[in-house]
Amino acid sequence: MTMENRWQQALAPYLPQPWMRELAGLDIQLQAGLQEIRLRSGAPVMLTVRGQSRLLRANPPLICSQSELEALFLAACEYSPASRNEQIRRGYLLLRGGFRMGISGRCLREEAGIRTIHPITAANIRILREIPGAARTVLPQIRRSDGIYNTLILAPPGGGKTTLLRDIIRMLSDGLDGKEGMRIGVVDERGELAGSVMGIPTLDIGRQSDVMDGCAKAEGMRLMIRSMAPQVIAVDELGEAEDGVALAEAARCGVSVIATAHGAGMGDLQRPQLRPLVEQGLFQRVILLGAVPGGTAKVERLEPGS
Repeated sequence: MTMENRWQQALAPYLPQPWMRELAGLDIQLQAGLQEIRLRSGAPVMLTVRGQSRLLRANPPLICSQSELEALFLAACEYSPASRNEQIRRGYLLLRGGFRMGISGRCLREEAGIRTIHPITAANIRILREIPGAARTVLPQIRRSDGIYNTLILAPPGGGKTTLLRDIIRMLSDGLDGKEGMRIGVVDERGELAGSVMGIPTLDIGRQSDVMDGCAKAEGMRLMIRSMAPQVIAVDELGEAEDGVALAEAARCGVSVIATAHGAGMGDLQRPQLRPLVEQGLFQRVILLGAVPGGTAKVERLEPGS
């Protein structure tokens, strides 16, 4: 199955057939650069291709109705919104195969915070891609003789953080250039790293990777250390302060860590959720990515003389 066929097959159960026919008819270069499918109630169906917005069909444009959006939402919930409410209140739904659909609409609140989002008035489907070899140029810069440097990947939304992290996991797990593979504990809260279905990864994350799927990051990291004795913990999109606390705990236990976070440059290391980790000296390498996947990755050192 080609890369293009994979995402088309994954999204076919969710999107209306006319939309799928338009997507299948896109030029191969557009398909290769497709990053997002954006849907808004009463508005044209939009695509993000290599960072640029464009109509799925220009003349006449395909309009997303509220009923189509609601049908998509129900299909994404496997027709049981109550069973997905933890995801819904966090603003996303995980589709089969690791594809994620961000959602927005009317937030219904309770004392503890957002109870749910209803009705849904917009959705953004992110196109998941595997790019074997994406990590080849950066991996030698974060490896050391006895493992890897604690590493943070920084990029804006859509910049390819998850794609790069997944390939780093695969290469570390399988081994590369004469170096033995390592045991990787993958904490996959949103299911995008491994694309697990019923807990079984559908994406290639290497033969020595273990996945804690659908688990909050901090809790998952602690569970991994207790249960699977990983050499490396990998986690996507640090957000809560508790995530950083758990990551630092893992490092103190002798486990190497690699994580991603939103950011456009080294200045973002001063953000409240990252600054304490930098001040503790947790990270020794930072990989900087641009806004468009496939660009040059730059590796910065945070440890003098390392």
